[in-house]
Amino acid sequence: MKRTYRLPDGTTTYSPKAMTAAWLELARPIEEATGVTAFAFDPGIYFRLGEDTADLPTWFIKRLNEALNVAALYRWL
Repeated sequence: MKRTYRLPDGTTTYSPKAMTAAWLELARPIEEATGVTAFAFDPGIYFRLGEDTADLPTWFIKRLNEALNVAALYRWL
């Protein structure tokens, strides 16, 4: 029996590589904007900056990414 992995959108995959890529893609805008590093995920994402860590839920990360995209759009205009 194959192991299933949960993706950020709630669907599943059999590929650990696809799972890791999907979670890291979700984390990337926050990493780039703040300098933190994602180091664990599902159901949320754990971020690290030095010895400090934060665990953010997926719904909040999605909202934050939307806000970062809007801010980037305004800087571009």
